[in-house]
Amino acid sequence: MTQVPGEAASPESMAQVRDRAVHATPVSCTISDPTLPDNPLVWVNPGFTAETGYLFDEAVGRNCRFLQGADTDQRVVAAVRESLQSFRPITTTLLNYRKDGTPFWNEVSISPVVDRSGAVTHFVGVQADVTGRVDAQRARDAALERAETASDRLALLADFATRLTTSLDPGAIAHLLADMLVPRLGSWCTLHLKDGDGVTHPLVQHERLGFDAQVKELVDRLEQAIAEGLPTDTPSRRVMRGELPAMLIADVDADPIAAGLRDNDVSGIARQLGIASLVVVPLAVRDRILGCVTVVADGKRPPFESADLALIQELCSRAALMLENSRRYEYERAANASLQRSLMPRVPDLPGYTVAAEYLTAADEAAVGGDWYDVFALRDGAVGVGVGDAMGHNFDSAAAMGKLSTMLRAYAWPGASASEVLTATDRLIVGTGSNYLATCFYGVLRSTASGADLEHASAGHPAPILRLRDGSTRVLDSGHGDMLGISSLVPRGPRPRVSARTALPAGSTLIVFTDGLTDSMGDGLDVSAAVERLEMIVAAQEVGASPQQLVSALVASAGGGRKDDAAIIAVRVD
Repeated sequence: MTQVPGEAASPESMAQVRDRAVHATPVSCTISDPTLPDNPLVWVNPGFTAETGYLFDEAVGRNCRFLQGADTDQRVVAAVRESLQSFRPITTTLLNYRKDGTPFWNEVSISPVVDRSGAVTHFVGVQADVTGRVDAQRARDAALERAETASDRLALLADFATRLTTSLDPGAIAHLLADMLVPRLGSWCTLHLKDGDGVTHPLVQHERLGFDAQVKELVDRLEQAIAEGLPTDTPSRRVMRGELPAMLIADVDADPIAAGLRDNDVSGIARQLGIASLVVVPLAVRDRILGCVTVVADGKRPPFESADLALIQELCSRAALMLENSRRYEYERAANASLQRSLMPRVPDLPGYTVAAEYLTAADEAAVGGDWYDVFALRDGAVGVGVGDAMGHNFDSAAAMGKLSTMLRAYAWPGASASEVLTATDRLIVGTGSNYLATCFYGVLRSTASGADLEHASAGHPAPILRLRDGSTRVLDSGHGDMLGISSLVPRGPRPRVSARTALPAGSTLIVFTDGLTDSMGDGLDVSAAVERLEMIVAAQEVGASPQQLVSALVASAGGGRKDDAAIIAVRVD
């Protein structure tokens, strides 16, 4: 009978259409029967055969587990099993295998089929090969991970570079490098610095060092063993000798280069700490090897890769440069401090006077300052006292300081007045075209029946302090004039300099200093306020304090963080 258009098809013909549609679709479809043992497949369509390679007769009667393989995630399988046992639908993706053994990612949707009474009679499954989608997602994830890793490593390098600028101490640089390497890159590391042919300052850093007593004991033993003598055939020693470049040993037990790690005290302790893979990188600057770093991965971490080696090399390269700079800085600082002190005169024995003096280097001893002091006998038997500060912190200022002290001595020797000595010195600085400025105090002490007479003048210098026998003090703020060298910079020319006179009773002490001492009294204080604070320190010392005791008290008050050099001299009239 011909069906009239628009008239509904009979139930029998509709079922036939559905059957033909399911057979015709390329989508893989299956039906299993949970009422039979092991829920076997009872029907598969041609789409299933096209997707898996298994024919109808090869699939029917078997549980769909036959599509699984060694790399199928069993957690996903367990989730599918739980859903089927509780008659709940599930959609998931798992790795399956075709008949020819090739793997594919299978997106499976399984739903229960119920009869009119609501009982589950079958499960219908629809599968789709989503290998392309999974591979693309994995590629995106891998690319993202690589980008994140690269970003993390760049951030690590930037952080390390920033921290390196905060210290020029070799020990601090070594600890900073170790902290960067562990635990971010390795389980533990060793850092060796060369000193001639030996190895000094071994440093071992471990990720559990701060909270594991056993690890702490092993680390202490390893540092001691390295200090006593690193075996000559270990990778670290060979790298430091320049026999081997930076190296990556992915498997310590298998690599012949690591043979030196197998039969000595150092390797025995290393085995207890855990050593499966390692990277050894020299701390090298130009053609010099300063030491080496060994970064270790224990068995709980994956073996090192070439990217790890490259990052560790970059970190070590930056650390080595800073270590070289720190060594140069230490050498220059010691040399400059020695030069500065060598320019200071020896305090002479002067009848009728007791003298103490001190030169304080700034916290940055690599910069040579222009501070100086001098005390000397004059031709007529008087005593000259000079203290000055040539502006600047370099060799030019040190040279200026040497010239200035020599000029002052030359003009003072005949017995000229204090103002005449400073005036002559200033004229010579300006007349010779010297382009430096300086402050200076000069005083002449002439003995009297009751003590001494002080004639003094100042060229922009901090006022000295006078301490009497009973401990009382006062500031000598008279006799002030312009800085030396400044008259060439002002249109009006030099102002006349004048001397001041002060009687110094026996037992009194004259204390003169440079502005490095006043600056140490605190930021924001002007010179007058700083001198008042120094006067209080001098007055607080016990009655009868010697010149050396007074100088030591002022040195202690200056502290260790001075930004400028300071010169101090104390002369007591006996």
